Amino acid sequence: MMDRSTIEARLDVLLRDVAFPVRPATLERAWHLTPDEPSTEILVIVTFRAMPGQLDELEQAARQFVTAASQLEGGLFSGLYRSDQDPLLLTLVERFEDQAALDRHMQAPYFHRFQVAQRPLLSQPADAAVLHRR
Repeated sequence: MMDRSTIEARLDVLLRDVAFPVRPATLERAWHLTPDEPSTEILVIVTFRAMPGQLDELEQAARQFVTAASQLEGGLFSGLYRSDQDPLLLTLVERFEDQAALDRHMQAPYFHRFQVAQRPLLSQPADAAVLHRR
């Protein structure tokens, strides 16, 4: 069996090779988790349907939001995805370490700016799912 330093060194090489950005705090937290440990992690999935002609502006606003959200303490991931099947559909995926982190996120100035910016760009209200890991 390999020791922790060998495993970490191999993991560092793997992460660098695939260009997967992971915060050191996230890796440290993951190292100490066990399968039996209850998780406080929260996953948020939001879908946005842009009005025709508004996708680029919506995507730009969403990318600014993702950049700001990625700096949040307790934010584990924030990413934006485009649908291959529907050219007007964007999906935002976010992970938070706990409810307090999600609350900070929703109270942050960037969150409110994005709420205002997205409204005139959407063909329908955004659809959000908040999922708690069990």
